[in-house]
Amino acid sequence: MHHPPAAAPDAPRAPTALRAACLATLAFGVLLWAAPGATRRLFSFLLYGDAGVIDAWPPEVRHYVTLQHAVLGALMTGWMVALLLVLRRPAVAPGTVVVVSVAAWYGPDTALSAWLGAWPNVVLNSSLALMFAAAWWWDRRRAGAPGPGHPPA
Repeated sequence: MHHPPAAAPDAPRAPTALRAACLATLAFGVLLWAAPGATRRLFSFLLYGDAGVIDAWPPEVRHYVTLQHAVLGALMTGWMVALLLVLRRPAVAPGTVVVVSVAAWYGPDTALSAWLGAWPNVVLNSSLALMFAAAWWWDRRRAGAPGPGHPPA
C-alpha cells in the first residue's frame, strides 16, 4: 500500500474546522443536484412551512426551480472542491485547483441540465468548459509543459 510522504513536523496543518465547514457545504451542494425532490421539499418547508408547496406548482415552474437548485448545487460543489484543494497540505498547484473545481462543477451541472432538457445551459456550460480547457492548455504550453499525449522530454 502506498503512503504519501509525511509532512515535515513544522509544516502548517490544514485548518480542520475550515475543512469541516467546506465538507458540510460540499454535502449540501451535492444534495441540491443529486436529490431534486428532497431539495424542493426542503426549500418548500423552509420558505413556506409546508414541504409540498413547490411540488404543487405547475410543472414548468417546478422544472425551472429544479434546474436552479441543480445549477446552484453544482456551483457550490465546484467551489468547495477548490477550497478543499487550497486547504490541502502540501499545497496543490493553482492550475490543478482550477481544473478539478471546474470539472466538479461541469459534471453535475451539465448532466442535470441535459436530464432536464435545458440544452441552452448544456451549450453554455460546454462553452465555458472549453474556454477553461483552452486556457489551461495555453498556459501549460507557454510554461513548456508537455501537452496531452506527449511524454516529457
